[in-house]
Amino acid sequence: MEADVRPRGAQASVPVVGRQEAVFNDVSGKRLGWAVAISADGATVAALAPLASAKLYVYTRSGSTWTQQAELSGLFTPATFGRLWLSGDGNTLLALNSSGKPVVLFRAGSTWSLQYTAAATATPVGLSADGNTMWAYAAGTLYTYTRSGSTWSGPTSTALSGALSLIDAAEMSRDGTVLVLAYSSDGSYGSIAGKAQIWRYSASAWSVQTLAPPYPTPGGQFGADVAVSDDGLRVAIGANLTSPSTAPRGYLYLRSSGTNYALEFTQPAAKPVALAGAVAVFGDRVCLRLGSWSVYGTLIGQQTLLTSVRLTPDGLRAVAGSFGASDYGRVQMFGV
Repeated sequence: MEADVRPRGAQASVPVVGRQEAVFNDVSGKRLGWAVAISADGATVAALAPLASAKLYVYTRSGSTWTQQAELSGLFTPATFGRLWLSGDGNTLLALNSSGKPVVLFRAGSTWSLQYTAAATATPVGLSADGNTMWAYAAGTLYTYTRSGSTWSGPTSTALSGALSLIDAAEMSRDGTVLVLAYSSDGSYGSIAGKAQIWRYSASAWSVQTLAPPYPTPGGQFGADVAVSDDGLRVAIGANLTSPSTAPRGYLYLRSSGTNYALEFTQPAAKPVALAGAVAVFGDRVCLRLGSWSVYGTLIGQQTLLTSVRLTPDGLRAVAGSFGASDYGRVQMFGV
């Protein structure tokens, strides 16, 4: 890898939400951190740098020290602007290749290898906590792949009648019971107002609830980003709403009865969004549920535009990606 492509990192300690443990800066304008993922123990992070020749990096923590462990794009060619998922132990990574197919990379010790490339062109939407099930979506069809040992099988295809044919944000809950699809350019509620769907698996069948933009303003782009809790109980939706200026742009929904989700909490901040237990992130705002939801603090030190945030299941660690002028990206690791 050329010297001008490799991200460089330095330790930092900033009293924000807990502490900022490390910063890795992009020195060549590749938008490092456009997509990020974090393992359950918070010791492994993956980050995509999508511009030009896309690069995919893995960082690991030993004690309080973070280092770059691997650059994985030598194993395959990553797609630009794809999402990433890590298994709970950090050893399985789900990504998208430049041909639009899901790929699985596996780590044994400190060595990564390409374990599987799906035959179907589809958008990855989730990975189970144990890394043995992955899900992908394309044009109304959900694809499920399973792993036994090191061998992947599938997909099992499930047609979701009435599902969005175009999506720009989607995520499956870790338990595989709730799929959130969103198309922020949907025009059902006004030009580019956006729309989201929550698909829930129960009683051997999938059912859907459509979420209309709470503020169906033309250009509001409701569904610009989505997140779902591991158990599917809560769903977060981000929007790019600019009018009315006093309207919230981040929305948190709770499944309160049966299969119905109702709006539980809103935020002025929009995206990216992340969920984990009693922690929710909207943009740079970290919110906690202590009886009711409120803003606990903010993520600071990022570049101009935050692009992705992920939380560990306990909500105690976070990774954030951002970029600024000339597409210089940054990946930050936060802990408590």
